[in-house]
Amino acid sequence: MLMLAYPQRRLVVLGAIIAIALGLEWLQTLEATRHGRPHDAIVKVIGAMIGAGFALLCERILRRFGSPS
Repeated sequence: MLMLAYPQRRLVVLGAIIAIALGLEWLQTLEATRHGRPHDAIVKVIGAMIGAGFALLCERILRRFGSPS
């Protein structure tokens, strides 16, 4: 949703989402009952990239088939 809301700042938004995901995973290592694993961080980063790709696809579809103004 942020990628669609800020189309001029796509790379900044993607970078922020990845940084937040990595930060949250790292913060889990500070809690004794949680476990932050590199595998989980990689999955979160891949999920962020897939979400960004989906946002780009939705934007292109809306641009092509959107209602004429």
